[in-house]
This record gives sequence, structure tokens and C-alpha cells, in this order.
Amino acid sequence: MKKVKETLPKSPILPNTLDLEVVTLTNLKTDADFENVILEELDLPASKAIGVSIYSSVIKKFNLASSVLKKFKLSDVLAKALNLDNADLEDSNLDRVNFSNSRFVGCRLVNSSIRDAHFKDCKMDLVTFRFSKLRNVRFENCSLKESDFSGCELDNVVFFYSDLLSTDFSQAKLKDVDVSSSSIEGIKIATEQFKGLTVGYSQIVHIAQLMGITIRL
Repeated sequence: MKKVKETLPKSPILPNTLDLEVVTLTNLKTDADFENVILEELDLPASKAIGVSIYSSVIKKFNLASSVLKKFKLSDVLAKALNLDNADLEDSNLDRVNFSNSRFVGCRLVNSSIRDAHFKDCKMDLVTFRFSKLRNVRFENCSLKESDFSGCELDNVVFFYSDLLSTDFSQAKLKDVDVSSSSIEGIKIATEQFKGLTVGYSQIVHIAQLMGITIRL
């Protein structure tokens, strides 16, 4: 539970926005490939497509709620006001992506790779990350109530002023994971996992209770 130095996620590498093409879509197709584009104010809920890739692009106000987008790939992407509620993104790859003011409630990110990603002001309750690998990831002011990180590998992951109420870290491998500023009531975690965790002084009593220690004040 020692304090570790945080390594911030790498920022997306994007061309000048004047060089990005604004694209209008009526549907998403399997193996669709987008690069250097702006996808804005698009409403495509319940889409079904495998292997969609988006590179060096900007996404704004894109509704993909309840979509099945397995093997979804985002690389060097800025995403704002994205709606992925109840979407299935199994086996996806998110690399150097900044999400802000986006929704992922009930989203499935199972067996995925999330690297150098920043989630800010996002609603992420009930997200299933099970068996995914997260490296250099920051959750800032996010709600992750009852989310599932069981069986995941987390390396340099920071939960900054986020809500982790009843979040499941069962059998997850934790390395340099910082929850010191977040709410951790009801989290599921085993004693042997604490070695990779950084907590705050205000959380020590709660951690002791998880370990079965009785503290008399």
C-alpha cells in the first residue's frame, strides 16, 4: 500500500483538426476502417459490426448504445459524449484514447486491451472488464459502481475521485493501482492483492475490515 509515482497515459497523436474529414454514416459495416476523420452527432444504436477500426480521429456525440462491436479498435482518438450503454465490445483494443462525458453503463469490455487511456467524467456503472489488460489508464471523476475487473491485469491504473462502490477485483493482478482518492466501499478484493494497491489514510479502517481486522478507537 505504498505511494507510487503516477505515470500519465500517453495522449492521442492527432493531425490538425483542419485536416480531418467530416464523415456522415448511415450504418457501420464489419471491418470498416476510418482514419483522420470526425464522426459527429451520429445516431446508430443497436449496430452490429465486427472489427471496426478508428485511427487518429475525433468522435463527438456518437450514439452506439446496445451495439455489438466486437474487436472494436480505437487508436489515437478523442471521444466526447459517446454513448456505449449496454454495448458489447468484447476483444477490443483501445490505445491512446481520451474519453470525456461518455456513457458505458452495462458495457462489456471483456478480454480487451486498454492502454494509455483516459476516462474523464464518464458514467461506467456495471461495466464488465473481465479478463482485460489495462496499462497506463486513468479514471477521473467516473462512476464505476458494481463494475467487474475480475481476472484483469491492471498496471499503473489510477482511479482519481471516482466511485468504486461494490466493484469486483476478484483474482485481478494489481500493480501500481491507486484508489486513494476514490470511494471503495463494498469492493471485492483478496488480502494478497493489497500489495499492488495504493490507498489513502481515510480508507485504512475500511481496508482493515476487509482483512478481518477489528480496530478499536
